[in-house]
Parts: sequence; C-alpha cells; structure tokens
Amino acid sequence: MTDVELRVEHGRLPAFLAAPESPGPWPGVVVIHEALGLTEDIRSIADRLARSGYLALAPDFLAWGRRFSCLRSAFAQLRAGHGRTFDELDEARRWLGGQPGCSGRVGVIGFCLGGGFALLSAGSGFDVAAVNYGLVPADAERALAGACPWWPRWVPTTGVCAAVTSGCSPRWSRWGSSTTCGPTRAPATAS
Repeated sequence: MTDVELRVEHGRLPAFLAAPESPGPWPGVVVIHEALGLTEDIRSIADRLARSGYLALAPDFLAWGRRFSCLRSAFAQLRAGHGRTFDELDEARRWLGGQPGCSGRVGVIGFCLGGGFALLSAGSGFDVAAVNYGLVPADAERALAGACPWWPRWVPTTGVCAAVTSGCSPRWSRWGSSTTCGPTRAPATAS
C-alpha cells in the first residue's frame, strides 16, 4: 500500500495504490472517491479490495485546486458527461492496466460523486463498473449505451459467483464466494 503519482495532461495526479499479498497477475480496479476526496475511508476500501485479490488504485480527483472549485467542476463534468475528471479517470485506467502484476483487466468502483463517474464510465474501456449510490443522468439510456448491466448470482454447482448479464456476455464470469456474492447467497450447506 503506497502513495503514487500519475502523469496526466494537467500535471500529476496523486493516488493510493493497494496490491494483494498473493502472487499476481491480478485484475485492477480504480476506486473513485465521494465528494470528500481521497480519505482514509477510501484508502481502507482500496486495501480491502487488495485483500480480495484486486490491484486497487484510488486517485485523488480533487487534488488540483481548492475543494469547492474542484467539486463544482466535477458536478458540472458529470452533467456534461466529459471533462478533466473523465480524462484523468481514463488515464488512471490505462496506467493501472499497464502495471506489473495487473492482468490488464480493469474495473471501476465509485461512491456517491464517484458513483456517478463510475456509472458514466461503464461503457468506456472498463471491463466492469460498480456504482454505489451514484447520480443517474436524465439521459441514462444514451449515456449508458455500450454498458452491459449484470448482477451477481451464486452458482452452487460450481461453488463460485457468476456474472449474470442482460443481453451481453460477462467479462468477469468467476469471482467471489458464497459470503461475498451478492443478493443470492449460497445455501448454508454449500462449501
């Protein structure tokens, strides 16, 4: 777990990188913070993802100026669907995917403000997106074109959690366990 800096168009983007202790390669995940920025809570989420086998990168998208100015700009970018944060998010995805130990597959997870960015980035180069209480745009159908909705389901016969999709093939078809799978849990007798 270490602090890193990414080179981006406007200079440097500070970030927190958390790596699993197990041997790689690992899938990557970009962790997008809420309106409070890169807090200890977001760092702990990145650490938790690393303990689960993901190479987790949590950039600080509010580090380039005064907090209020950065937030105002971020919400304007969410409404527009493009801007500096989207560009830096894309750069974070490319950087993480190219790191030694990364399998090249990169997902995104966002919380609140970050959830909106994760949602709008779902069809833009990320292999999977997880949105946690993010802003849904008024033109969601257009904004989410190319995204593939899915939900986790426990598959007792295989002992894994599988991505069940709606009209497109899953990109990560095996992950999790009976205790981390999602809304449909394994029966108590499953191993």
